Amino acid sequence: MMNQREKSVFYRQLSVMLESGLPLLVALDNLASGSLPAPLKNAFWQVHQQVAAGGSFSTAMEKVFTGLLEPLEISTIRVGERSGHLPEALKNLATYFEFLTGLRTRMLTGLLYPVILLHAAIIIPAVPLLILRGPMAFFSAIIPFFVLFYSPIIIIRLIPANKIAPLRGFTDEAVLHAPVLGKLLCSLALLRFYQAWLCLYSAGVSILEALDLAARATGNKAIETSLLQSQFPMRQGKSLTESLLTNRYLSPEVRELIKTGELSGRLEETLGHLVTTTQQEVNTLVERMVTVLPVVVYLLVAAYVGFVVVSFYAGYFREINSLLQ
Repeated sequence: MMNQREKSVFYRQLSVMLESGLPLLVALDNLASGSLPAPLKNAFWQVHQQVAAGGSFSTAMEKVFTGLLEPLEISTIRVGERSGHLPEALKNLATYFEFLTGLRTRMLTGLLYPVILLHAAIIIPAVPLLILRGPMAFFSAIIPFFVLFYSPIIIIRLIPANKIAPLRGFTDEAVLHAPVLGKLLCSLALLRFYQAWLCLYSAGVSILEALDLAARATGNKAIETSLLQSQFPMRQGKSLTESLLTNRYLSPEVRELIKTGELSGRLEETLGHLVTTTQQEVNTLVERMVTVLPVVVYLLVAAYVGFVVVSFYAGYFREINSLLQ
């Protein structure tokens, strides 16, 4: 019902209205009567009714948007509501989803050209078959390529989630070792972790609970498991720095920054710095990928088309020679 872009808009609008002094019920009423899709307007009106009836905002959001909100959202809203810092908590959530939305848009835009080029490389060389031999020969030539291209996606979609879950740790670990893409996925997972941790911690969630929920927001099972294991030393009385010391996904520089933030009592500022620097790293990797990938695909397609053309004329000349002989 509510995707990442809609979440970013909702949290931003609500935080601005609350910061301007509007009561929560008035702000929700404005959202419910705004120019939103009917399902969202109805959902916000349900939240409004539950809050008006004496329920908490976080509980109403959790009930109305069952299964659509991440645990970090519910925890951030709940703690922000209890501490009286709900506008700041919502602003942090808005920033979190705005970045994810922008990053997704940039990646999809950058990958659009290579995908179109790949499809063109499959279809265009087979066009002569359509003209000379008919539709059956044409489709016989292109269908195997499309099956090869789309079958992994279709298989993953058809397999039930509970069957895929046991393999998530292995597959998520494997993709982290892929050239270029692996580094991007690792940086993106850590960025989600830092941003979620900042949202929760700045809202007043304890370090241990914030670490637990933020680890589950990474989107990568291997990194999530590694970060969750860091809770055990903390539960035994170890410091945050000592607990993260052996985590292989956090660089020594990151661990040193967290140590400084912990010792100085400025962990929130440290997390903000980690979010900023990791955002810059992710942006750089995305720009590099969307710049280099189209060139690589273009060269591969050009080589393939050249091979097809040469093969076609080689066969054509062989037929002429056989006729002359």
